[in-house]
Amino acid sequence: MFAAANPAYDFSEAFDSLPPSTNNASSSLYVTRELRLPPEQIDRMITELDGAIRANPGSSEAFQNRGALYFARGNLEKSISDSSEAIRLDPKNAIACHNRGAAYAKKRDWGKALKDFDEAVRLDPNYAEAYAFRGSVFLEREDRARAIADYTTALKLDPAVVDNYAHRADAYAQTGDWPRAISDYDEAINRGLKGSTIYDERGYTYLRQGDLERAFADLNEALRIDPGDARACQYRGIAYNHQQKFDLALKDFAEAIRLNPGDAESHHQRALVFALRENWPDSIGEWNILISLKPSADYYTMRGATHAVLKEWDKALADLTRAIELDPRRTDAYVYYASVLSSQGDPAGALDKLAKALSINPTNSEIYSTRGTIYMKQGDTNKAMGEFNEAIRLNPRNVAAYEDRALSRALIGDADGALADINEVVRLRPDAPESYYDRAGIDVFKGDLRAEVKDCDAAIRLNPKDGRFYARRAAGCLDLGDSGAAMTDCTEAIRLSPELAEAYATRAIAYSKTREPGKALADLDEALRLTPENAEYRENRGILYFQKQEFKAAIEDLSVAIRIRPSPRAYRVRALAFTARHEFDQGIADFDAWIKLQPGSVDAYQGRMAAYGLKGDYPKTLADCRTLTKLEPDNPKFFNNLALVLATSPNPEARNGPEAVKAASKACELTQWKVPAAVASLAAAYAEAGDFEKAVQYQKQSMDMDWPESERPVLQQRLDLYLQKKPFHVTVSP
Repeated sequence: MFAAANPAYDFSEAFDSLPPSTNNASSSLYVTRELRLPPEQIDRMITELDGAIRANPGSSEAFQNRGALYFARGNLEKSISDSSEAIRLDPKNAIACHNRGAAYAKKRDWGKALKDFDEAVRLDPNYAEAYAFRGSVFLEREDRARAIADYTTALKLDPAVVDNYAHRADAYAQTGDWPRAISDYDEAINRGLKGSTIYDERGYTYLRQGDLERAFADLNEALRIDPGDARACQYRGIAYNHQQKFDLALKDFAEAIRLNPGDAESHHQRALVFALRENWPDSIGEWNILISLKPSADYYTMRGATHAVLKEWDKALADLTRAIELDPRRTDAYVYYASVLSSQGDPAGALDKLAKALSINPTNSEIYSTRGTIYMKQGDTNKAMGEFNEAIRLNPRNVAAYEDRALSRALIGDADGALADINEVVRLRPDAPESYYDRAGIDVFKGDLRAEVKDCDAAIRLNPKDGRFYARRAAGCLDLGDSGAAMTDCTEAIRLSPELAEAYATRAIAYSKTREPGKALADLDEALRLTPENAEYRENRGILYFQKQEFKAAIEDLSVAIRIRPSPRAYRVRALAFTARHEFDQGIADFDAWIKLQPGSVDAYQGRMAAYGLKGDYPKTLADCRTLTKLEPDNPKFFNNLALVLATSPNPEARNGPEAVKAASKACELTQWKVPAAVASLAAAYAEAGDFEKAVQYQKQSMDMDWPESERPVLQQRLDLYLQKKPFHVTVSP
């Protein structure tokens, strides 16, 4: 979780989104009917037309034809000049208007090109080629609806020009109308359009539909036709990416780059693959190449994000600053910049950057999502929830926002809401193992351990090479009581990820449950070598030392744990360790700290009561005894303890016979007079109160009940005291 403005997550999102294709299937845009003539023959024809124009300078047709020949030779200025003269001589010359439009289009002067094509079809409404060329200009200008309309008109007028099926297919593909695009690509191929490019584009369209089988068939055919087709290599690499066959993908991208060293998209895809593999240095290498090819805001942004993953903050900020200089409206650069500032402990600066991003794009879901994570770090869960809600409202497919809102809900105890959000993550990304891994965490929060194991099973099926998934499943198996399965999973996690501290820590717990403390300590040693500041692992090792009665080592580990993250468990065990070493004041201080963290903890008061008793501070022992009877007014043990302190304390100031009788009577009532120790306490209470007749009565009643034989001499000694009209008091050795 905490995925907002997480570069690794965003690389995954970029990876999941196919890059746009130019969808240029026919490869003959802006060329008049091809002159399949050698250049020298075209030059001779131009020379002949030179003579014809000298002989008849008023011939619009001669200028028109020479302009077309100049176009074929790539001399666009002379082509435009001759076409303009042809139009001057004959303003109704539709062919000359078309030819000049084609030359302007070749120069990417779209406005003038459109003006000429408009005039050409006005003069000749049946001029199919002019409609087709105007359609291509519309397509370049991303006016796809007009492009499709013009290609459709051209095909009605002249169905034999198969290139126009390919062009219209490109336009349909760019609008996301995959069925119509495929239909037109099919028609172009069936009507005889040759070359590998048509298969490139149909294959890529299949890929965008999610039909990988047909995509591979077309891309393989393209490479059979032309093994040097760089674009087919690039597209097939992208297809392999989506099968997560990264080695094959990288091989195809390498070949695409060899064939076309300036192939930015293949470098881009390689950068994403390296990022998904968390090979950050090689990913940065690809961004370096892309920046050398074209220093765009996009590439600086992504390289900056990658530096951020490596915590190279200065480099990250330098790249993101450059991205913003190149494109001041680049909102994701501001978002990454904010994430870096937040990581550096500057939430105010981060929020300022996000405010700038919102001023540019107030409907950007990612900005709200990132702002929510900053509020979470500040501990303001309510504000964070508001940001995540807005992020999801703006983009109901914002996976990171659902993940972070799930965490926020978990933090406020809304387990059902957290699970609902993480279920949505699974629905949106059913093939992402991380989704199931995250849901396993919510399962634990809800206490559904079997669901946790089941979700880990799903994550492992999708990616059996991630040690974290085995470690999480091991924890679930351990909680279900299956220490053997937990050990097996931890061992596999360690094999896959030798630096995974949680696997060692979980296996240590399994070893402790199977009474193998030596192995448990060895695993915790390794876990702490990897993460020396992990409070939980320190606590666990401290507890192991305590169980081995190595109290000094236990206190050392627990002190580190408390420094990192104070917890009731750490204070409890350290308090017991201090008490075992007769360091009562330190033990009592830890019990105090525990009570401060958990004011109603019965165990904490019991521990402190015992420590006060061992120290000989009976008034404070008595105070804790009284508190315990209030915390659990139906617990006979606490009333019995109170009675014993009031009746038998070595300190006269702590003794109170009548109150002792009252407490002991309550203990007997709660146990229905069936517990001999409670009846014996009542006898001691009456003795302290001076009613020795009842003391003798209840002591005899107690002795008639079930006691171990080893206790009977002590019971008889007390009875003898009561018969002598003497109370029983505990004596403390000096």
